Amino acid sequence: MSHRVVPELLKFAHALGDPAKEYVIYGEGDCSVRVDSKTFLVKGAGRYMHSVREEDFVSMAFGPLLEMVAAKPNARGNVVDECLRTASGGKGMAPSREAFFHAVLLDLPNVNFIGHTHPTCVAGVMASPRAEAFASTRMFPQHVQLCGPRSLFVPYMDPGLPLAVELRYRLEGYMNQWGDAPMTILLANHGMIALGPTSDAVLAATGMMQKAALAYVTAQSCGGAVTLPETDVERLAAEKV
Repeated sequence: MSHRVVPELLKFAHALGDPAKEYVIYGEGDCSVRVDSKTFLVKGAGRYMHSVREEDFVSMAFGPLLEMVAAKPNARGNVVDECLRTASGGKGMAPSREAFFHAVLLDLPNVNFIGHTHPTCVAGVMASPRAEAFASTRMFPQHVQLCGPRSLFVPYMDPGLPLAVELRYRLEGYMNQWGDAPMTILLANHGMIALGPTSDAVLAATGMMQKAALAYVTAQSCGGAVTLPETDVERLAAEKV
């Protein structure tokens, strides 16, 4: 594999997988980059983010994955496996089964990088009764500017095609309401996704969401989280960082 985005993709993956950040452990999480209008690179199944190498990424075609999400949302088993093989050219290692939602999100305007992680604090909130409320909570200016005015919330769905189908459905509603794609997506009983034009934007969103989740839990223990007024959220969202 030889492409100008590979060095940045490796640096990006290693940053997301840094054990000190507690975003992922073992084979958790994945990341991707848009190569062009037809292809993207995604981490191979089971590879560790902190030590991933160039050969651990799989080149994927958008077409078969997007067609499956749109036309065969209830497909399972061998049908899904065959779609992944077709999209990857049927050679080399298997891609992450989350390649379906990577295709959906990288097909959006101005989205070039995706980081899917399970940050410790975020995962805790996502496993709580306050998961959906947290997705619409903004607590400080940088939370708005780096993570968006709201996070798209997706209730628990099995990883792979089921998650991609539900995410695509809810993404349409979010974009109709807000006009743009979300900068962050929160997944109940799972983790989070950050997406953006650059790897730095995705890393910043991931780190800020981890901080916000910890702040939210701390605030709840002190009597409840005091959120930013909606007028301030809208104003901050319109400002550039």
